[in-house]
Amino acid sequence: MRDMETESRYTRYFIHLKRAWYGDVTLRNMPFADEVLFGIGPRTGEGTCGEMAVRWYQLHGVLCPRLEAFDDSWRVLASFGDVLETMGGLPAGWRDAIAPRAFCCLLKANGFLDRTPMRQRLPPANESGRSGASSPER
Repeated sequence: MRDMETESRYTRYFIHLKRAWYGDVTLRNMPFADEVLFGIGPRTGEGTCGEMAVRWYQLHGVLCPRLEAFDDSWRVLASFGDVLETMGGLPAGWRDAIAPRAFCCLLKANGFLDRTPMRQRLPPANESGRSGASSPER
């Protein structure tokens, strides 16, 4: 997936849930403590070719990371050999596992773009969600 044409139209990106503007509210209802979603998508930021997540679960008072990927993203996961190789060389276990922010740094070091939405994007004032037909003319 990393040929010249792909690299010109697509980018590798990640989103760190806890840092996102909606992170605290979302994480309240999740079985995990944090998540870093990563994948490949158009440079425009619209859509994805595939994505997976590392989620941190509280196990016996310790945050433990787990890689999760649905089968439709396995092809993209296979293209992340550089990331998987780096992950394979990291310390593992109860007290040594990588933290979410450190995982984000690992992704940045491997060329991933941080697409974490830090502020809520509001629609422009002229996009109120109503069609002009129902508005009274003035």
